[in-house]
Amino acid sequence: MDSLAEHGLRSPTGELHGMNAFAAPCRRTRRTCGEREPGAAGEREPEREAEHEERELRELAARIGILEERLEELRQERDFLRTQVENLIMIHGMTAQKALPNPERRGLWARLFGR
Repeated sequence: MDSLAEHGLRSPTGELHGMNAFAAPCRRTRRTCGEREPGAAGEREPEREAEHEERELRELAARIGILEERLEELRQERDFLRTQVENLIMIHGMTAQKALPNPERRGLWARLFGR
């Protein structure tokens, strides 16, 4: 049974009662859906609410601090890896350059006999 049927706002055929069904009083509690029961779960005392908000703020500030530390660690790791990649690219380029034939580099005999 859904909440509308439980409160007497939906008929067994599934139709809503009246144009403004939510303003109709509930058959079980005799209150409209907009009215709150005294001491409902959403209502807190102002002092407890302030304590709760302060605790939440402290927890969030701690979480932000942890995340900022992790971010700094990740930035350092990124910079280190970037340096490693640049070094590898340079070494690979030098190796590839040495592998290419250089027409100016001739052997001793070729230079002696003009070949």
